[in-house]
Amino acid sequence: MSAEKLSCKRQWKSIFKLAVEADTWGQKMEASEEYEKLERKIVNTMSELSLTPDEKVLLNQIVSAVQSRNREIQPEQSDGPEVSLAEVKKLDVVFKNLFEGGPVDFPINLSGGGSAPMDTVRQPARDDGFSVENGSGDSGGSLDIYIDKIGLKDAQSYIDAHITVSVVDKTGSQVLESQDTPNSSRMKPNYVTFEHNCAKITTDIDSFEKGSVLFFEFKHYKPKSKKVSTRCFTFMEWDEIVKSNNNMTCLELYKKPTQLKRTNLNLHTIKKLFLHVSVGINR
Repeated sequence: MSAEKLSCKRQWKSIFKLAVEADTWGQKMEASEEYEKLERKIVNTMSELSLTPDEKVLLNQIVSAVQSRNREIQPEQSDGPEVSLAEVKKLDVVFKNLFEGGPVDFPINLSGGGSAPMDTVRQPARDDGFSVENGSGDSGGSLDIYIDKIGLKDAQSYIDAHITVSVVDKTGSQVLESQDTPNSSRMKPNYVTFEHNCAKITTDIDSFEKGSVLFFEFKHYKPKSKKVSTRCFTFMEWDEIVKSNNNMTCLELYKKPTQLKRTNLNLHTIKKLFLHVSVGINR
């Protein structure tokens, strides 16, 4: 284990311990702050470490579990899958075995909370750090996602701005691991620019034809509250994906909290400001 990995591991374990202790005592605000701090530290450090494909998968799973736990203690943040305190405590053994060189079985089912089944297959990550496999071994195609920019009237005010991409089924349940773009510091009046090929999602294209949806959440770090916050969100349905097919599409932005079931939607702004994204279909 390199000195850099050992240092990160110790730091992450320390933050995780504080989060779980606060969570156990019912201190929701303190626990939420520590969970978000842990998420931010891992995401911001991953690109700086020399990681194996399995290590990338494992760290993404840890981030997803922490996000899901935070949704349960702060339910106004999202209506996505949740993870119980008992489940998130199982991450202790994951941190213990992290970077030790051997395989690590992830103990939480991230599709909806609860323990992972014994025959769960861990899929290797792509070299670009963005891999969300369908888990069945029968791919059926992929989606290439390119995020250009997002229009916001206060674009120059955001810290550690990034976009979280998720796949959600027609019931509003997240079905694949969420992934984040790198943070953007390229800001100009009315736009935060990414210009990033953020994902190649390998999945069953038929699932999108039957109602799955791509979700995009714009997030940033708030130093006063010391937390990562969702500012707004949008989504892309199958007909928009087909219409886009590698052409730039402008998606309307909606007010938080993220509504994975797409009910009670309210526009984030009446100005002509959108998320600019293109999605290519590969069968």
